[in-house]
Amino acid sequence: MHIYPSSDGLAIYFQDVTARKKVEQTLRESEERLRLAVDLTEMGLWDWNIATGRLAWAYHHARLFGMAPEDFDGRYKTVFQHIYAADREAVDQAVQRALVTGSFNQEFRVVYPDGGLCWLGSKGRVTYDPQGQPQRMLGFVWDISDRKQVETEREHLFIREQQARQEAEAANRIKDEFLAVLSHELRSPLNPILGWTNLLMRRQLDTNMTQRALETIYRNAQLQTQLIDDLLDVSRILRGKLKLENSAVDLSWVIQGALSTVQLSAEAKNIAITTNLPAAPLQVRGDAGRLQQIVWNLLSNAVKFTPAGGRAEIRLRQIEQQAEIQVQDTGQGIGADFIPYVFDYFRQADGATTRQFGGLGLGLAVVRHLTELHGGLVQVFSAGVEQGSTFTLTLPLLCNHSVLIPPSSVSVPKTFSRLYRYLTGKQVLIVDNDAEALYLASYILEEHGMQVLSAASAEGALVILDQVLPHCLICDIGLPRVDGYGLIQQIRARSPEKGGQIPAIALTAYAAERDRQLVLEAGFQAHLSKPTNLDRLLETLAHLLSEDEG
Repeated sequence: MHIYPSSDGLAIYFQDVTARKKVEQTLRESEERLRLAVDLTEMGLWDWNIATGRLAWAYHHARLFGMAPEDFDGRYKTVFQHIYAADREAVDQAVQRALVTGSFNQEFRVVYPDGGLCWLGSKGRVTYDPQGQPQRMLGFVWDISDRKQVETEREHLFIREQQARQEAEAANRIKDEFLAVLSHELRSPLNPILGWTNLLMRRQLDTNMTQRALETIYRNAQLQTQLIDDLLDVSRILRGKLKLENSAVDLSWVIQGALSTVQLSAEAKNIAITTNLPAAPLQVRGDAGRLQQIVWNLLSNAVKFTPAGGRAEIRLRQIEQQAEIQVQDTGQGIGADFIPYVFDYFRQADGATTRQFGGLGLGLAVVRHLTELHGGLVQVFSAGVEQGSTFTLTLPLLCNHSVLIPPSSVSVPKTFSRLYRYLTGKQVLIVDNDAEALYLASYILEEHGMQVLSAASAEGALVILDQVLPHCLICDIGLPRVDGYGLIQQIRARSPEKGGQIPAIALTAYAAERDRQLVLEAGFQAHLSKPTNLDRLLETLAHLLSEDEG
């Protein structure tokens, strides 16, 4: 309704606005739906006047950029300054492209007042004036942080999966290579052992060749034993079951014992090993046998990888509160690319079937772990292939001199004639279901003046003990029906007159540290692993019998 003055008074005009009201209602409803949609999606709307640089926004725009609405001065430059510095160039390039193409689409980060970052996505359209010049850009912005986090996690997961796959493939290659090398290294000593054994059985060898055959068989059997010992050591190390028997140890004794072990190999290749040892003892606290194993590994590698006629040297000296052992050789040397892996398990510089030197790639890994168990450090230096190598071992010295273990605790050559007198005339019961092992042990002990009784089972051993009382028992663990543990438990339950206190040795192929503990807990006085060293068996027997007499 409209009212206007006229000559006759007032003129009143009525106009039907139903259609317009419907349009206005529709617009209000549309705006409300838009507002609701924007609220639900938490999007911000923006309108940038390109000519003036002024920027108008609505709804969640200020919050998304980390600003309070009242703090915004309406300038595009202000918004641009809130964009993460590393993303500004990309946003600016996207804006410049949009002015040409008419479409804006970009993802970027903004910096919040607390220093946090938020990922935003923004899309927009450009409008042009009649002359085709860009006039305005309108669009919306929304939070994409959750999606970006998922994408980042997915990317990291993919990278980790790729790394895990590569590591698994590398591990499989190393495993396959190791198994191939293991098969080769275990089979190689069998060839001369079986070959010479066959010739000995035919009795076609003279005295000199017989001696050579026996030496070759013995040497290769020792090699196989060392390979098995290395594997067992690695198993103990990986399970954290390797134990040390600590006492005060003179490193000069350790070095001399290791030298005696490798001397024959060095002489066979005409390799001169020089020593430089201090006059005064350098004491460390550790396991004498394991320390000798460390030095033996380093010396045997020096001999192994040094050509005939070469040189090796071992030095022992004190540096402040550390003992330093250095083993230097003029041998093959180590390439720079392999130096980081020298002390890794199952790693060798040459793993090919054409490699010149044998071995499982375990010795130096065991050296590293044993050294660390003693609180020490082992390092290697080599100028390169064919330039020789130097291994340096450092161990903490004892602050105060302690009672040293006797030299007999390490493998310095010695005779046991004084102890062997305890064997002569003594009666020993051997229990083993392996007929050949039983025969061999019986023959060895009879050769040293002992009287041997034998049984192939626990039941047979108990029958013998019902009739006689031997001076000592040697028993295998893997017996049929009743094993060695069960047998010794039954024996220990007997009265002394029926053998309940008989000195007992477990001689078994179960050679792990856990097996040794089980043997001692079951009631045996000693644990010897097969194949056992002859001198060690006789020495252990003599010690037990001497203690029994004492």
